[in-house]
Amino acid sequence: HHFETPWTEHAFLAPECATAFIDPEGDVFVYSTDQSAHQTLHECAMALGTDKIKVQNALVGGGFGGKEDMTVQPFAALAAHLLKRPVKVKLSRAESLLVHPKRHPFVMDVTMGCDENGIIQGVKAVVSSDTGGYMSLGGPVLQRACTHAAGPYAYENFEIEGTAYYTNNPPAGAFRGFGVTQTCFATETLLNMMADEVGITPWEIRCRNAIRPGGVLPNGQIVDASTGLVETLEAVKEDYERAWNAGMPVGIACAMKNAGVGVGIPDTGRVKLIPGEDGKLHIFTGASCIGQGLGTVLVQMIVENTDLAREEIVYERSNTWISPDSGTTSGSRQTLVTGEACRRACEKLMEDRRKGLGLEALAGRVYYGEYLAKTDPLGADVPNPVSHVAYGYATQMCILDPTDGRI
Repeated sequence: HHFETPWTEHAFLAPECATAFIDPEGDVFVYSTDQSAHQTLHECAMALGTDKIKVQNALVGGGFGGKEDMTVQPFAALAAHLLKRPVKVKLSRAESLLVHPKRHPFVMDVTMGCDENGIIQGVKAVVSSDTGGYMSLGGPVLQRACTHAAGPYAYENFEIEGTAYYTNNPPAGAFRGFGVTQTCFATETLLNMMADEVGITPWEIRCRNAIRPGGVLPNGQIVDASTGLVETLEAVKEDYERAWNAGMPVGIACAMKNAGVGVGIPDTGRVKLIPGEDGKLHIFTGASCIGQGLGTVLVQMIVENTDLAREEIVYERSNTWISPDSGTTSGSRQTLVTGEACRRACEKLMEDRRKGLGLEALAGRVYYGEYLAKTDPLGADVPNPVSHVAYGYATQMCILDPTDGRI
């Protein structure tokens, strides 16, 4: 069956904006709303030909992948560098729609087979994405679309070929779901069609094929005891069957979501915990807080893993001159990798706290934590490669009430 997903735009994101000025030390100081201060530093340094640059993140209301790409930051930095005065650069809505990456349109041809009981026997797919006039993150988006196209199900006969094409359309890049929403749509649609062929409900075919703890995913990875897809299906079963038996239109779909960038790509979280002269513990990490609540998460990590109270902890905004690089805030990775780095830093802090030392006595000391989410690259010659260090699972259900048209 042939599927196409439409072009969509970043309808819910504010126009891109950055400010820059020359600070007292003569550095170009960039204040930016993006998903990695250190990545902004790297790209602005390339544009200006100097490393005398500092970057600090503003607290952002959302990123969704769209703020991984550079847009206004290098222009603000360059203007401040040349004019030696404060500069703000932002895109209008029309400019943003023209130049800023959108979700990739996909064309997909997918074949799925099952036995008489609805057990998946294999899937073969050829997918093509329109990456627009520039590459952006077209390669990684295509990769993630392919690694997740098989869905959260228990079969290993899976073959997929993906190609991204340059076109004269606006550029496409990272956008919430990172290619998985497109291929997942095709897989889930075919499951519904197979359920009809077998004579079972769409809920039942998903339950029979659901990956379970200790099972092997189509990518060869053995999933651990935390695997919870069946639990999500059971949670909606009663309402689903009630609607199905009443003849109400009801939709259902399952998905898995990786945590971490995975597939062998370096994926390290880093945190510094520094007691200050103010008698409080300050959190420094290069991870951007973009509305997902990372600052709150790290505070909670410290409260749970030390003897400190909430009032004794200060979350500092991400920057490039104190905070260690913790990678981009993308791939649902920061709670996992930077959170674990924070927990490890807490262990070092507590070694001194157990000696009876207060935060004032520890002022200036640096407690550093680091965690590598180690995975195997695509095509790794190992029996059961680890594609991602963790997965989340979900079942979504939608019921249409035919009496009043409400969902």
